[in-house]
Amino acid sequence: MGKALKQIKKDIAPAIKTAFQKGLKTGADIQRAEDAKHLMTLLEGLESVPGIGTKTAEKIRTYLKIK
Repeated sequence: MGKALKQIKKDIAPAIKTAFQKGLKTGADIQRAEDAKHLMTLLEGLESVPGIGTKTAEKIRTYLKIK
């Protein structure tokens, strides 16, 4: 991080910092939910990938659910 950016961050009012952090957290939560939906869509269609059968698809799903 450059000196100019550090100075800008230092001069930001506390109310703006709080609002920024709240927005950042909200955005991160929304993105996390969207990522989970996308992952579930990919996992549902595993059998359509060449070389992955029913058994392998179930092994992958089980592994990802545990982690």
